[in-house]
This record gives sequence, structure tokens and C-alpha cells, in this order.
Amino acid sequence: MERPKQSSRKQRQKDAQKSQQGCNNNNNNNNGTERLKTVVRRLPHNLPEEVFWQSVQAWVTEETTTWKMFCPGKVKKRITKESVPSRAYIAFKNEEVLATFSREYDGHTFRDKSGNESHAVVEFAPFQKVPVEKRKPDSRINTIDKGTSRAQCRALGYS
Repeated sequence: MERPKQSSRKQRQKDAQKSQQGCNNNNNNNNGTERLKTVVRRLPHNLPEEVFWQSVQAWVTEETTTWKMFCPGKVKKRITKESVPSRAYIAFKNEEVLATFSREYDGHTFRDKSGNESHAVVEFAPFQKVPVEKRKPDSRINTIDKGTSRAQCRALGYS
């Protein structure tokens, strides 16, 4: 059995180093992007949306945020299942407001009528993009009377 040549082994090592350097360069570019979207987790499952927005109104306003969304939790229907907690997504305009919100609201305690406590957890959202609401008008609006099948039905006496 022959041994591989030294030169080919060295060449493979150089190629591996080059590919690792290429991967490292790509990672450095991603670190410069701002992370401004947060998620507030572990909110009570029965927390009304209005109560949550009132509790964060000191930090979350039209001037400080670009987008926000509240996802209500689900109450357990079976004894074997657990309730799904509520959560909220907030996209801030700058990092200073985000840092202040995270520092002051992380660990906020909610108590329900039966005395159960839940502590809110503020984290960076795993997916940083914000949905864009582009709505195209429906091209079929007011076209029902123009259709041939509709005209044929009217000619036969159907309305």
C-alpha cells in the first residue's frame, strides 16, 4: 500500500485553510448588522393585548418602534396538555431604546387572579426581518357582471 504524497497532503491543508478563511470573512460581515427586533416571551396565556401594551407604553411608542405584534396564548383544554404562553414582537428604531427596554422589562412579573406568577423574558428575535404589508387590489373586483356565464344565466331567466 502506497502512502499519499506529502505535497498532496500539504495542498489539502492549504485548501482547507482557504475555505475556512472564506467562511470567516462571511461571518464578519453579518456581525455589523443591527439587531433591533425583540420578542417578549413567557407572558401569561390569558393576558389581554391591551394590558400588555399598557405595561410597555413607557418604552414602546410610535416614536420608538417601527413595528409591533402581539400573539395571544392558548388555554389548555385537557389536563394532560399545557397552556401556550402569549408572546409579543417589537421592532425598535435604535439600539439605545432596545437596550433600555430589555434591561428594565426583562423579568417583569405578571400575577393573575389565582396568584400564579409569570416572568417576562426579553430576547432578540431569531428572525430579524419585519413583515411588509403590500396589498395589491383584487383585479376581479366588479367583474361579475362582465362574465359570459353570468350573461347566459340572465338570458335564461335566472337572477
